[in-house]
Amino acid sequence: MKPSFRAWFMIGVACVVFNLRWGTAVILVGYGLAEFFDHRQTKKAREETFEDAIFGWNPSKDDSESEEKGSITRLRLIGKDQILVARVAELLVRMR
Repeated sequence: MKPSFRAWFMIGVACVVFNLRWGTAVILVGYGLAEFFDHRQTKKAREETFEDAIFGWNPSKDDSESEEKGSITRLRLIGKDQILVARVAELLVRMR
């Protein structure tokens, strides 16, 4: 989680200007919790997108060189192409 220090500073300054003592702590903790849950929700959505693209494919009954998932069909990779795609997928997973 990467907090926005600019937002924390502005909340703190606004609380001092409006003379909110206990309110400052409540507002800052509330902001921190909201930011944490937003980050968590974004990460979960990103992981679901990757998992949907990578997993759940079954070999096609009609063509041995393709895979299907529901009504979608894609070409099954073999040999060097499969190795290359696996490495790119690994890099993308590390980047998230």
